[in-house]
This record gives sequence, structure tokens and C-alpha cells, in this order.
Amino acid sequence: MEESFSEEELLCDIWPEDYLRFRKRQSRKPRGEDTISKLPDSLISQILSHLPTTKEAVRTSVLSKRWKSLYLLIPALTLNANEFPNHNAFVSFIDRFLDFSREQNSILHKLKLSVQKKVNDPPCATRWIDSVSSSKLNHLDVECLVNRKFLEMIPQSLCVCDTLVSLRLHRVSLGEFECVSLPCLKKMVLEHNVYANDASLESFISSCSVLEDLSIVRMAPDNIKFLRVCSKTLASLHVDYIFGEDDDYDDEGFERDGSGVFIDAPRLTYLKFEEDLSDSKIIANSGSLAKVNLVFLFSENDTADVIDLPKRDMIRNFFTSISGVTDMKLSAYIVEFLHYNCEFDPLDFYHPDDEAAEIKSSSIPRCLQSSLEHVEIKRFNAEPARMKVARFLDFSKEENSILHKLKLTLRKNVNDPPCVTRWIDSVASSKLNHLDVECVVNRKFLEVIPQSLYVCDTLAYLRLHRVSLGEFESVSLPCLKKMVLEHNVYANDASLELFISSCSVLEDLSIVRMAPDMIKVLRVCSKTLTSLHIDYFFGEDDDFDDEGFERDGSGVFIDAPRLEFLKFEDDLSDCKIITNSGSLAKVDIVFVFSENDTADLIDLPKRDMVRNFFTSISGVTDMKLSSHIVEQFLHFNNQFDPLVLPKFCNLSRLKLKIFKSCLKMLPTLLERCPNLKTLILDFYTSDEKAARIRASPVPRCLLSSLEHVEIKCFNGGPARMAVARYFVKNSLVLKKLVMDVRCSTAEKGFYFTEEGVYMLRDLLALPRPSSTCQILLK
Repeated sequence: MEESFSEEELLCDIWPEDYLRFRKRQSRKPRGEDTISKLPDSLISQILSHLPTTKEAVRTSVLSKRWKSLYLLIPALTLNANEFPNHNAFVSFIDRFLDFSREQNSILHKLKLSVQKKVNDPPCATRWIDSVSSSKLNHLDVECLVNRKFLEMIPQSLCVCDTLVSLRLHRVSLGEFECVSLPCLKKMVLEHNVYANDASLESFISSCSVLEDLSIVRMAPDNIKFLRVCSKTLASLHVDYIFGEDDDYDDEGFERDGSGVFIDAPRLTYLKFEEDLSDSKIIANSGSLAKVNLVFLFSENDTADVIDLPKRDMIRNFFTSISGVTDMKLSAYIVEFLHYNCEFDPLDFYHPDDEAAEIKSSSIPRCLQSSLEHVEIKRFNAEPARMKVARFLDFSKEENSILHKLKLTLRKNVNDPPCVTRWIDSVASSKLNHLDVECVVNRKFLEVIPQSLYVCDTLAYLRLHRVSLGEFESVSLPCLKKMVLEHNVYANDASLELFISSCSVLEDLSIVRMAPDMIKVLRVCSKTLTSLHIDYFFGEDDDFDDEGFERDGSGVFIDAPRLEFLKFEDDLSDCKIITNSGSLAKVDIVFVFSENDTADLIDLPKRDMVRNFFTSISGVTDMKLSSHIVEQFLHFNNQFDPLVLPKFCNLSRLKLKIFKSCLKMLPTLLERCPNLKTLILDFYTSDEKAARIRASPVPRCLLSSLEHVEIKCFNGGPARMAVARYFVKNSLVLKKLVMDVRCSTAEKGFYFTEEGVYMLRDLLALPRPSSTCQILLK
């Protein structure tokens, strides 16, 4: 066994760029007391456990003497060979890491490795797996990206690891085993492996006494002639079988005759099957099977041999074995096979010359007239054959139809004939509860909603996307509780206002407008509405028509005395008015005012409109503001008397998306929230230049009520660190400062920069006016 190694040696040998940064830090004078060294091992280990890779955990070993070997306490090791300069560096690091961990008696619960090997690289995965299998390992994930002619063997020790719960093996060799005892293994994934023979794999699977979830992705050839999955505990099974590519492709070792799949799992509830290479497929004891997803099942050989009685019996028996399921998904290949090979008269979903076949009433399956409650049609276009298929909607008018839900996504070209109007008219007169229609079509060619929909007395949910709502005789929708209107065109202001106000039990309304839509002033008047979302924007490409849009005189008027939640994204309308807002408790304001509003603020009526809008929402307890709103709010406050903007005295929770340039005025905004308890800050960009926050006066909420502050996407940079320092130094009743290190992809992961490391140390060393303040990483 190699001698113990220092972290300096480790960084120098494997990550030389990190070693240079380490030397630079060593030459610097210390900045204050090293409070990190006073933290308990468990807390430091918790901090390190949030890092996405082991490499970043190792990098922390140079922060202080206290952290020198603490990364070894992390119970999970995740490494990818791509993070290392070469294969030898990767192997050397893992060997030394495992040796050192063994010396320190640290417990490794999870090992995840992605190994990339060339033909001449010496074996390594076998000894690593053997090393960790004797410990209290719970999760093992080993992926070897190597030509399948040079796979490494799985050691016997893994097959008797009595603590293993989850196992994934990708491109390894599973040979003969003396015995298999995996009493805790519940999930197993086997991909592109090679096995000793049929019996060894069958024994390996059946010996997992509590196995619940199994995925087998085979790559031919793999030395398996007949795959047998026999398990008394298995609940979920995925079977796939493919040919390799390039160097992995070897059709000489593959023979279809006599091959097969046999499944005997009496507790199996879910099956995904993607296997059309084997000759025979048999499922026994399928009484518990409830859900199946069939992607590939039969090949061209099966189609050719279907006249053969044994082959026909096998196919019939397979479908009989899954006939008791309640949920089934079939791929286009399966449907096509059934269409051309089954002995019943199918519906013409497919036609070789794409000609439409007539569908008569007598040919409609019984379920369409008696039991079918939910229909969803995706990616539908107006080709003649598909249009004929969709004519079954016409039969929903029949008295015994119980169609409750219809979801239709339709793509139409300019010259396609109309169809949506007819289909909606067909279903609206039945017992329809849920209607969702999305037409992807140029807005110059929208179809008109029929009168029958406006008087559908069973409808509870309605979504209309890119249709035309014209004049109507009357509206009676006594059960409609949720409505979504998107990118539509309307007859005029009055018709849309009447449509909304006539929904006597409407609770949830979303209106996403696209200019122009024939609406000058949007009026939402409802005595029952509790949730409202308003959005308004210009279309793109062919949908864009600024000639039909005029801002002067446009507006939004909301009168909903029971409204509790409002999301507002309309900066195109000129005027925004909310009345009877006493019930409003939560708002999400994305866009409200445009550049024109900002320029016109010297105009008293415009200023009054701005003040009245904020006053109407000032009683809320929960508010979310976008970076644009924060910027405008502070601009208004700077340009005019602060009294123009109200105080949010009831506000207890505030979430802000903020530009770094607005940070200096953050106290100004907080001063308008005197009783705030929770503040969540998110940054619009990852710009990490230094930022300043006005030091005084300290907002009232920091002195008396603010208990919880969370900083999203915390990466240790100057701007975020300045915010954290501000709240630690000035909050008298703060209980938790949470720094969320779960950054988005745009933030390029969680990492502490060189400056950020010292800033974090200084932050922990700051005196805290609040005796209950905790600083946490999330």
C-alpha cells in the first residue's frame, strides 16, 4: 500500500491548476481569525456533502489546517474520468483515496464512478469494487466506457455485500459466482454487460430476495440465449435489447433462433419492454401487472412468420398476459404491427397510400360509445387520414357517450380545412367536464368557438389557445371553475367582459394576451374569482402586427372582491386599476410599467395611477417582485417623494429578483416593509463584481421582525457576500441566514472563488447582534 499523501501533493500531481492557486493562497497573509477550524467535523462534512463532485471537496483541503483531510469523511465518492488529465491520474487518485480512507476507518456509503479506458490500460474497476464491497456500502454505480472485448470482471465480494441497496453496472463482465447474497438490494440496473451464461444471470437476479426495481439493457452478443427473470418481489421491470455500434457490433455472435425472454414475477406491477431481437417472449403469473409501456416487441421476422401457428400462439399469449392492465402505452411500431397482423378489423389509423378510409357508426368500438371518458390527441395535423380518424368525436353526441375530458393539440397550415369548430360543437353538448384545445396556427386563420360551448352546463375546466371568440347569443357556464385563455382573438371589450363575468363560479382565470387581439381595455369583473394571471406581449414573425396595436387609452381593470392571488405581466397597457382588493394576500409582479410610464411620471395622472396600483396591493402578506419591478420601484422612489409609494405593513414574506446595480438601494425597499419576517433574494445575473449596500439608516424590519433571509445561487462572490454580511451585521432578531448553493446551470455550479473563501471565513467571524442567528448552507 502506498504511503500517506498530502493534499498539496495531490493537487500538484492531479490538478496542477488548482495547485498554483493553492501556492498563491499560502503566500498571502491570513485575514483574521480562522473560525472555520472551530466548527465540528459533522458541520464541515455537511458543507462538503453539498459539493457536486469529489474534486471540489478535495480543493477545500487547502483552506485551512482544520480542513486538511476532512473531505475523507464525506460518505459519498463521485468521480468522472473526464475531470482528470489522463487515465493514470484518475487511477492514482482513487487508489490513494481508498487506501487513505481505509487507514482512517471512514465509511463510504456511496460510490459513483465513470471510467474511460483504452485497450491497453491496466484493469482497475475490479479491485476498487472489491475494496468497497466489504464496507457498509449502500449505493454502487460503476460505468466503464470501454470496448466490450476488454471488460473487467465483477469480484465475488460484491455478490455478498449485505448492505447494498442500489446497484448499477455498465459495461462490465459478470462471470460465474460461488454464491449470491444481496439481502438489501432493492434496485438494480444492468447495462451493456457480458454474462457467463443464462443460468448465472438467472441465479443472480433470483437471489436478490428483496429486489423491487430491475432494468436490463442488453447489447448483443452478451452470452445470453434465453433471459429468465424470476423474482417473487419484483414490482418494476425494464427490458431492452440492442445491437452495438462500431467496434461493439458483432453479429457473428448473435443467433436469434431459440432465443427468448421469460418473465415470472407474480408481484410485477409495471413493465417497459423494448426487445424485438429475441425470438420468443413469455410472461407468466401476470395477475398483478397494472401498467405496461411497449416500445419494441416484434421484428420483421415475426411479421413474416405470423402465419406459423406456434408464432401466432406466442403473440396471442403475450398480449393475453398483459390484457388485465389498467394503463397501457403503445409505440407506433406496436400499433402498426397490430394493424397489419391481428385477426380483428382495426380502425384505419394507418394507411399505406395515406388515403382516408370511411369510418361507419357500426365500426366504432364499444368503448367510444359507452366507457371512454378521456381522450388526448397529440401532434395532430390536418392530413386527410388523420382527420377521418378524429371523426369519432362526432359520435360523442350520442346519448350514451360519457366523454368527460378532451385534450387536443392541433397543427394546421393555411390551406387546411376547418375542423376545431365542428369538434368542439360535437363534444360541448355531451357530459364534458374538461376541454383543452391548442391550435398551432397563424392567428390570421383562427377557428371560431361555437355557441354550444358557451352553454355547456357540465364544463368545469376550459383552456383555449389560438382560437377566435366571436359574438355570442348567451353565456351559461354554471360549473366552470378554471379557465385559461391564450393568444386568442376576441370580438370586442364587451364580449370578453361578459364572457368572464357570466361564469358564476369561476375561481381561477389566466389570460395570456398577444397583441393585437381586438381588446382595448381588459375588464375582469367577478364575484367568485380567487386567482388571476394576466400576461400581455407582442407576437413574433407572422404573428407580429404592431399596426393593429395602439397603447393610448388601453388598460386593465380588475374588480374581484374575493381575489387572493394575482400574477401580473402586462406592461403594454397604458392604465392598470385594481378595485376591491381587500382579500388580496399574494402577488407576483413581473411586468407592470414600461419605459413610457417611467418617462411620463412627471405627469400627475400617471403618477397617481402608479401610486394607486401599489396602494391596491399594499395589504398583501406575500409578494414576489421581478428585477424589472424592483428597478422601477426604486426609480420611482428616487425621483419623487417617497410617500408616492405606500408601505406594505402586512407583508411578512418577500421574494426579490434583483439587479446587482440595485443592491445599494435595497434598504430603501425594505424600509417600505416594516413587519417583514422572511426575505428571499435571487440575482438576475452571476456578475460577481463588488457591490455596496447603503449602511444607514437600518430598515425597521431588520431591527424588529426579520427572522429568515435566504440568498439563492450563493457562490461566494463579492455581491452575494456583501448581501450576507449586511444582514448578519444589522439584523437584531435574525434566526437563519440560508445560503442556497444549489445553483442553476447558468451559474456553472457551486464553487467558492479564491476571494469568496476568505469572505466566507470573515462572514462566520462577524459579530452577530442576534444571539439566535444561524448561518446555513442549503
